[in-house]
Amino acid sequence: MNLYFQFFTQNQTSESVEIVRILESLVRKGSLGGRSKVSVHGETRRSTFKSLEVFAAKIAEKRFNQFELIFDPVQVHFGNIVADTRSFNCVFSPSPTCALWLPTREWRGTDVTRTSRNKYMTVQNKEQVLRAHHVTKEPSVLEVVLAIDTKSSPDTVLDACADWLAGALTKDFDKFHIFGCCDIGGPEVRIEIEVRTIAVWDIQVMANVKPPAYPILGDRFEALHPLMFGAKRVCQGINKALEKDASLTSASGARDFAVLRLPPTCDKESAMIRAAKWLINPADKTG
Repeated sequence: MNLYFQFFTQNQTSESVEIVRILESLVRKGSLGGRSKVSVHGETRRSTFKSLEVFAAKIAEKRFNQFELIFDPVQVHFGNIVADTRSFNCVFSPSPTCALWLPTREWRGTDVTRTSRNKYMTVQNKEQVLRAHHVTKEPSVLEVVLAIDTKSSPDTVLDACADWLAGALTKDFDKFHIFGCCDIGGPEVRIEIEVRTIAVWDIQVMANVKPPAYPILGDRFEALHPLMFGAKRVCQGINKALEKDASLTSASGARDFAVLRLPPTCDKESAMIRAAKWLINPADKTG
């Protein structure tokens, strides 16, 4: 079973990278260590790390365009579910409006290889799109995929994930105003640095929203997912609109954070209509 989390923050400072530390709460013993791949100046720089806290502190002092962490095998805890990971990785993508972003005008050595030139054009295109649409605030995103071994059903796992999130967000994360969602899939649901995976396009938030709507993400969701989380006002609004087709859990530590669960019996088409006030207008989505 593969769990696909998307965590977002509209915090535009270098501190925004600290949202990766949410993952520390999945491990009861020891720390999260593994390998890192960082995209900078059109190159992919590889190294190892033994502590997620130390890695986050170091990378916050740099500017880059994306990084991936591939964690060592570990036992994770979602609420009352304990599972071993077959694979566990995350990709953090700072937005071009974030202080962490390395703008292409400061790149060095972009004519060295064909690969670096292609990366330059891809990153430059992101910057040009935002300028063309006069977008001054885009959320940064942390995508996480865990392949876990469990005999529990997908819905039982999502319930456990909701419990985990409600307890994992402490007041230390308040400044990030984190929001996002979780979906379940098979082995085709995966992520990798600088790679677009077709299997996640339909559920990948940033792939389904047009640039002019980037600033309002967090106040609205792009669509309904089986597990959603964010500001209490937004989650409570959706919960009220869907009534019995959703359940709400408020965070035990964070000041303004709640988790929303949609059961498998929920009629998505009808629910989208009822919750329309809290969703991105179809006109603001990609075609």
